[in-house]
Amino acid sequence: MGSSAAQNGKSAFSAETGLPPAQPTGVSWQYLNSFDGFADFCCNQVMLYNSAYNMLLWYRQGMSNASGVNRFLLSVSTDGGDTFCTYQTFPTNTNASWTNQWWDYPRLQVGADYLYITSNLFNAANHWTRTVMLRWPLDKLAACSGFGYNFTSTTTWFTWAPVQNADHTMYFASNNPTSSPYNRLRIWTWREDSAAVNSNTTLTIPAWAYTNRGQAVCGSSTNNWAARGRSGIDRRSLPAAHDERHPAGPHRPWLVVECEGRVRFCSATRGWCGGVRKHVEPVAGCAGTADPV
Repeated sequence: MGSSAAQNGKSAFSAETGLPPAQPTGVSWQYLNSFDGFADFCCNQVMLYNSAYNMLLWYRQGMSNASGVNRFLLSVSTDGGDTFCTYQTFPTNTNASWTNQWWDYPRLQVGADYLYITSNLFNAANHWTRTVMLRWPLDKLAACSGFGYNFTSTTTWFTWAPVQNADHTMYFASNNPTSSPYNRLRIWTWREDSAAVNSNTTLTIPAWAYTNRGQAVCGSSTNNWAARGRSGIDRRSLPAAHDERHPAGPHRPWLVVECEGRVRFCSATRGWCGGVRKHVEPVAGCAGTADPV
């Protein structure tokens, strides 16, 4: 993740790749050390706040070792970040057969009763093996207790993006099938009263000019807004695509790219790109177990 932020009332937490999360105290920022108790911390980290449990969630990803294995830590705070309860998870903690594999590209969202964690898995040769979603109970996390959990995985679709504000049903999607035809989008449904994924729907997407990572430029500008953009779905695009307050109006088709920690929305019908901070720039075209450690 390029950047991540969470807010709990008057407290805000912000994390950037290569930088630790920052917690504001008064008029200054207090820096939390991402390497604290995590010497093998690598890069990806995600901050998320759940108001139902007044719970701050801090995901940190570790570096893979010589055997192609890494871990992630999920730190949980219910006192505004003063103290954290931390869970450690290796791929084999979820499935004992997932040996010599490492987590990458995490995404976190919450439903009514569960935290959803998605990640890709790669082997020691850095080849993708599967995409995984873990479902962890929020009440157990808030209580800093151990728990069993459900998970699902796929070897035919690369990278899942869960929606925000899912309530009692989680929806997640991928636009990266591993076999032809490649112009497909699949959406999965997972009800919180069900141990397994309930259904999925596959859509065929009209052809478009594919742009590789680092090559997308909006309009005639030489600024490459997508210098670090990924070709997969960005979870933050889902609510924004139907935002009545967006300057291009509601229900507009968007191309959403993440670039150097910022998100750009390129309207397919209005021909301009805007930033997430209401800044507009006109352009021309464009089941396992977990225990706290």
